[in-house]
Amino acid sequence: MSLRIIAGKAKGRRLKVRQVDGLRPTSDRARETLFNILAPQISNARFLDMFAGSGAVGIEALSRGAAATVFIEQDERVAVELETNLELCCFSVLGRVVRGSWHDALPRVKATENPFDIVFLDPPYDWADAHTCLAAVFDQAMVSVNGVAIVEHRSTRDVQLAEGLELLRRVNVGDTSFSMFALRGKA
Repeated sequence: MSLRIIAGKAKGRRLKVRQVDGLRPTSDRARETLFNILAPQISNARFLDMFAGSGAVGIEALSRGAAATVFIEQDERVAVELETNLELCCFSVLGRVVRGSWHDALPRVKATENPFDIVFLDPPYDWADAHTCLAAVFDQAMVSVNGVAIVEHRSTRDVQLAEGLELLRRVNVGDTSFSMFALRGKA
């Protein structure tokens, strides 16, 4: 399976996608919708791609002008392929892959990085703890003051709203939804 970068500096580049149980890359159509929404915010943004998989979303952000992207991926084989995808798109300098579960990786990322303008979470679709991960991202101040966190999920389900957060917008693209969150009162 392969995905392509839709727009920007790496437009048309094909990414390698390892066949791994539970790995469900964000479709071209869904990524295009997401980045049409993010267009005003993406230039020079700091981007965090959690549950990164192939890296398609974070690499798309770099292609469209994000300043830097950090990728969190726990599967070693997938992380190696993600680094190959960064090289294929000439973004090795702008992208950094952090290996490990989200729970272990977040504190390591926080220790070396400033807060992110956009945090993208693409956990397994029916994962019951997406709201816990979302809350941790805000609790650990991983999102900049005017930043946003986006959770990709199945359109037939909602992401439980964590205390102190506000749902800014929900966008459906077929069976995929993007729910966008910010700290209450910061939107």
